[in-house]
Amino acid sequence: MRRDRGDDLLESLLSSRPKIKIFRARDGLYYFRLYDYSGDVLLTSQGATTAADCRGNMEAARSLASSDASFKHHLTKDSKFTYFLMGPARKVLAVGAMYPTVRDCDDAIRTLRHAMEDSVLEGPAETQT
Repeated sequence: MRRDRGDDLLESLLSSRPKIKIFRARDGLYYFRLYDYSGDVLLTSQGATTAADCRGNMEAARSLASSDASFKHHLTKDSKFTYFLMGPARKVLAVGAMYPTVRDCDDAIRTLRHAMEDSVLEGPAETQT
């Protein structure tokens, strides 16, 4: 069977979609990570005791990501900026990566919103080392 350029382009586009991966860490808890279009981590969840609870947190994060009120900026001790994605009762659901400026942090939040909408859940929960 002959492949044409369209097949390669489609494969490339699908592989560059944002991804959410659920994994089980050494601490026995389940986490999800949101990866952007280039594969960089945009968001890492808080730990959950079951994969089902982690999926619930992921779905909550998807629905909350569109609201400005769901994000809280944070300045770290080493003067980097990050953001928290806040759930009900202002509970931290997930934490963003570190950025040198608040503008970079805001840009990441905008990217996160699009990435959450376009993301695909990839693979089963695996143990992460």
